[in-house]
Amino acid sequence: MHNFIITHGDGDGVTSAALALAALKEAHVYFSHPAGLYEDLKEVIKLSKGELKNLVICDIALSEAHIKEIMKLLVSLSKSCEIVYIDHHPPPVQVSIKELPGIVVYGEKECTAELTFNYFEDKLSWDMSRVALYGAICDYATETSFFKKTLKEWDQRMVFFESGVLAQGLEGSRGQYEFKRHVVKHLSENRLPSSLSELLVRALIETVREEEMRKRLPNLVKTLDNLAYVVDPPGSVARAANYVRVIANKPVGLAAERK
Repeated sequence: MHNFIITHGDGDGVTSAALALAALKEAHVYFSHPAGLYEDLKEVIKLSKGELKNLVICDIALSEAHIKEIMKLLVSLSKSCEIVYIDHHPPPVQVSIKELPGIVVYGEKECTAELTFNYFEDKLSWDMSRVALYGAICDYATETSFFKKTLKEWDQRMVFFESGVLAQGLEGSRGQYEFKRHVVKHLSENRLPSSLSELLVRALIETVREEEMRKRLPNLVKTLDNLAYVVDPPGSVARAANYVRVIANKPVGLAAERK
């Protein structure tokens, strides 16, 4: 395989990968995260067997702990491969993001899906903008001019429904990378998340689990002066952090897992 896409496994990462795949036509999708990016880059290079021509990295922050090693690896790789790095997370302090080899597409307010759509727009049909909207809603990045303008081209009730199916379905599919690759392929063909029956079922199950968790959290939440927190919530960590903040009426909510 000549093309690889390395992306995060949440809604923003999955939609970004779908847009990149639609533009490239063919690519292997590999899921990673900031702490694991360096080792995963080495694995991708190994899997490509020296034939890597295009590498797109989406929605993965550059870890301060590995930035020097990542830079060195990317510089070496850029001699024979076109690299595109697309992200919206705070850049590392040690290295300017402009120093990255290849093409850097960065924005602070935009989600990665929006940035990816805009970068590959010439290679995408106009209606793939809907996939970018899904990513923005999944990532709570709905205040940009692109989002507001593009949403007017669609029925927002449908777009928000489909985004909810995607977000909930992926939340119920943690670590199931083969299934997520299937979702990326499905979205790259501009097919609705709800038309993928397995994703829809997972979304329904996750929604029920989340509601059960929400009802249990008042008995689990602990507080400090300005902080509400819960350890090992019985469901999504991100959702639990928001719920405990509201339940305890604190400015900050935090949820953590012990591993």
